[in-house]
Amino acid sequence: MRARPRSAVVRCVLARPWSYLLRAAHRPGPERNDVLLQLKAVGATVVAWYLAGRLLPAQVRAFAPFTALLALQRTVYRSLWEALRYLGALVIGAGVTGVLGTTAGVHAWTLALVMLFALVAAKTSSLGGQRYQIPVVAAFVFTSGLGRWSYITHMVAAVALGVGCGLVAHFLPAPSFHPASAREQVDDVWQDTRRLVKDVALALGDGRCAGESVQGWGRRCRRLGERVDATRATVRGEEENRRLNPRSRRSGEPAGLGTCLVSLDVLARVVAHLGSLVRGLRQAAACTDGPAHDFLAAYAGLLHRIADALGHHCPGRTGPDDDAARRAMEEATGRCEELIARYPRQAATERWHVYGTLLIDASRILHELGEPDQGHG
Repeated sequence: MRARPRSAVVRCVLARPWSYLLRAAHRPGPERNDVLLQLKAVGATVVAWYLAGRLLPAQVRAFAPFTALLALQRTVYRSLWEALRYLGALVIGAGVTGVLGTTAGVHAWTLALVMLFALVAAKTSSLGGQRYQIPVVAAFVFTSGLGRWSYITHMVAAVALGVGCGLVAHFLPAPSFHPASAREQVDDVWQDTRRLVKDVALALGDGRCAGESVQGWGRRCRRLGERVDATRATVRGEEENRRLNPRSRRSGEPAGLGTCLVSLDVLARVVAHLGSLVRGLRQAAACTDGPAHDFLAAYAGLLHRIADALGHHCPGRTGPDDDAARRAMEEATGRCEELIARYPRQAATERWHVYGTLLIDASRILHELGEPDQGHG
């Protein structure tokens, strides 16, 4: 096998970050927020290091740039929350060390007691991931500061300086808020789910239920499930970005994305049932005498109606037509009930085992779409 030229390897490695930077430069969005966050981190770290060098003893200067980095999370809310958690861990770890160091002295057995108390505090504390900083701070204060309160005071000052630099950098400017982009992603994944159902319906209507087609539908179902998870993470990130963010109050966008999260929960269950439906079609294709053409034609009609219902329930639609959505659901539900009533007596045992599963999956999808609290976003 021929080795790729070094220049081609370098271009391949650099292509993704370059494309990422181009997207950040061309339009506002998560990419631009991320690039700005990296630049803010560089600036906040340098400023914190410079100020700590001017104002504080050398032994504690490292805490300032470290804490500036910690305070710069993706959102203002998370930055404040993680900074407060770290300050809590610092107070606990330094407090334990200061009390034992000044009363019992600096000894090996004192260090053992300090670490024991710090590790217990880390287990019982409600500081999230920052609770693991308690024993780290305790060990650092004991070994570098010998438990002296003067050292602890300077270290707290360094941490406060770092937090201040990080938060100031985060607010100048605050991360932009993109609820419309999040809603668009929700809309896209709903529409792609509708398109998959439509494609399956068209194929069945034409009498195509081959294993190759069914495998392709299965792959699309798996990708849809991954996209639902990724979109949910995006929406939750935007919801968190809205909290304490001054830009969110000036954006003019509707504040909440809660209905989008509800819609994605519904869609996740719909996609799961759709995956089961596709597996049922794989079984139908494997039947010894093949799938019955009349059932596939009738089932294709049902899937067309389900696709219409999915389109009407898409949360990103502007001004959804409730009457049209209700009619689509009624038609799909009626068709499903008709097929369930028709085929148990007419289908052979092997076929009914498969077709009954297909009808149950379709019925479950309609049940998810008919949940009253779903909303339209």
